[in-house]
Amino acid sequence: MQAELLGYSDAEWVEQRIVLNGHFTASISDYLNQRAARLSLCISLNLSPRQTCLVASGPKALVGALEMAACIAPDDCFVEDWYVEDVIPNKIQIDVHHSS
Repeated sequence: MQAELLGYSDAEWVEQRIVLNGHFTASISDYLNQRAARLSLCISLNLSPRQTCLVASGPKALVGALEMAACIAPDDCFVEDWYVEDVIPNKIQIDVHHSS
């Protein structure tokens, strides 16, 4: 629904976890929040001096743009490597068994 309101189909709407490993200061939080706001993305952050984890949801192309911006990082931070994974919501699986 939200994707359609913004002109994107559900297939283009993603929720991804971007994990950055390296050296980080408190400035990474403001930096990522500002970039996400410019891209109109919703994010949540989990920060430590050696790893920054953010979950972003929005149009796939814009989440990709945030990934690239995150890899650049502010001058007082350094990204050594990163990975991205899709966030899969918890689902209740019901196994249906048919008797013959």
